[in-house]
Amino acid sequence: MFRSAKSSGASIALGGADVFHLVGDRRMRAEHLGSNQCALVVQLDGRINPDKLRRRIATACAREPHFRTKLQSPLLGSPFWAPSTRTSDGLSIVDVHQDNLFAIEEFFSRLFTNDDDPWRVALLRGPTRDALAFVWFHPFTDAKGAQRIMRWLGSGTDDDLAPLPNDQRLRVRPEALDALDRDARISLARKYNEHILGFAKRPIVSLRGACSDKPLGKMRFQRVVFDPAQTQALDKSIRQRAKLAESAVMIVSAARVLDQALRRRGFAPTHQMIPVPLSLDPKGESGRLFGNHLTMMMFSLEQSDLGDERRAIASLAEQQRCIVRDKLDLAMSAALELVRVLPPRLYHGLATLPFGGELSSLIFSNPGQIALDDFAGIPVLDAYAVPSVVPRPGLEVIANRHRGGLSLLLGYFDGLVSQTEARAMADELRAFVRGEGPSAA
Repeated sequence: MFRSAKSSGASIALGGADVFHLVGDRRMRAEHLGSNQCALVVQLDGRINPDKLRRRIATACAREPHFRTKLQSPLLGSPFWAPSTRTSDGLSIVDVHQDNLFAIEEFFSRLFTNDDDPWRVALLRGPTRDALAFVWFHPFTDAKGAQRIMRWLGSGTDDDLAPLPNDQRLRVRPEALDALDRDARISLARKYNEHILGFAKRPIVSLRGACSDKPLGKMRFQRVVFDPAQTQALDKSIRQRAKLAESAVMIVSAARVLDQALRRRGFAPTHQMIPVPLSLDPKGESGRLFGNHLTMMMFSLEQSDLGDERRAIASLAEQQRCIVRDKLDLAMSAALELVRVLPPRLYHGLATLPFGGELSSLIFSNPGQIALDDFAGIPVLDAYAVPSVVPRPGLEVIANRHRGGLSLLLGYFDGLVSQTEARAMADELRAFVRGEGPSAA
């Protein structure tokens, strides 16, 4: 890792979480899908001059050399970022006549970002307003890093970007892990392995597993939007039902949506296993731009608890206490660092072996508030993050907050879920989050 405030542009190895996403990318390409990429979509209240945007991107690249890197994956050895003479200006201009998510679906269906071009800014020209999408190859950064990149690109006046805080620009692993010797890291990794194998004593079923005879189809998204007034009412309801456990309510709601979908397909697994990313950024840090500086918490939900929200939330709270007590978040980081040198096929095989080919039941993420009120002086009306849907499990739910409003993103593949069913699942998700809807028991 480089410690200086300004990135050096030197070659640097990927961290464990970066490699995890790289392995996911290789699996997606093996299934003839697009690359493993993400997008931060920002809806502007007006138009932006493309030349002005190009100049801002050029300024950012001149100041931070890590923007000018590409991924190298040697046959023997760890993947790393290497300096590159990038020929593209990093900007794509697309006329959008439908919802912005349609454009993101099109980007995600191909190698819009990849090893050689790990990021792009897309200017989405709508009928009356522009939107921007920062699209990145998942190993390049995480959601919080992308938010800071977009906030920086839109900062300052004219073409001059505001100075960045004097923080470390790239982080790929927790500093607490760097402070441990090899034996301590191996011990932590073993602890995490035991934790995961405990989940594997009972089988799980994902949407992909329940539809194994069907082709995946195309990656699609449904978005559930709560305006600020609806969000305020929802927050009050969540406080009454779960105190401060907002994510727990959403995890349980997502699990109930999956449970209903599996039941419609004739499956009733006894439990669900749900990974939840956790940022490792220190509080107050605002200058990190690059690297997946995160770990994962793995939760299990009993099918018998899904009909009782209070009981399910209590179960998640107890599991989180155990994760903190046993340092399982740090233990997962240690495990990821240990296996990052493995070839992708072997890595993926080891990850899915305990669960009969599955990785998880679904994926849930709550990256938190997107603090982006304007871009280059133009007000931002809406903002949300969109990660690629992982082929297994084939279903994700992402929570985003911006300007007092909450939105939930449902990601799926249209070979597994029809558009009609996806809309019904989005309606179920809205109802369950609000504490409504039929019992899942």
